[in-house]
Amino acid sequence: MKKSFCLFVLVGCLLTPLAAQTIKVDSPNGGEPMVLGDKWQIKWTATNVSGNVKIQLIKPGGAIIGVIAPNLAPGGSPFPWTVGQTNNGTAAAGDYKIRVMALDGSASDGSDKAFTITEAGPVPPPPPPSGDPTLQLTSFNDGGIFPLGMPQNITGTPIGAER
Repeated sequence: MKKSFCLFVLVGCLLTPLAAQTIKVDSPNGGEPMVLGDKWQIKWTATNVSGNVKIQLIKPGGAIIGVIAPNLAPGGSPFPWTVGQTNNGTAAAGDYKIRVMALDGSASDGSDKAFTITEAGPVPPPPPPSGDPTLQLTSFNDGGIFPLGMPQNITGTPIGAER
């Protein structure tokens, strides 16, 4: 009986390292440019993780900005993310990392390097229909303010029209 118990303990100790729980963040893993509000697939690989995981948005120094997903199956990768969204609202533009962590704390991983989230720029107007002339402004092209009732000179250069 004693020998069987010792053999059982020895085999258990030898097999335990083979069953180590690991999580590896695959994307975003650093350097990716992102725009607030765009869609992104957060991807990770979980090995031997039996419990659920959560995804966090963190600053490069480790400060938690918010939880992106609080309770996912470890094989739930990829997770569709609206860039910047957390349980706390929308993060500001800046540098961040993603951390995927087992809820029981047994395994976790984060982006190797920071990625940058930027504000969305203004949406450019659609191009004019083919063949229609347009006018490129050469003055007051900077969103200037016009006083009401005051005449203003606006100049431009025709594009796509016969001159």
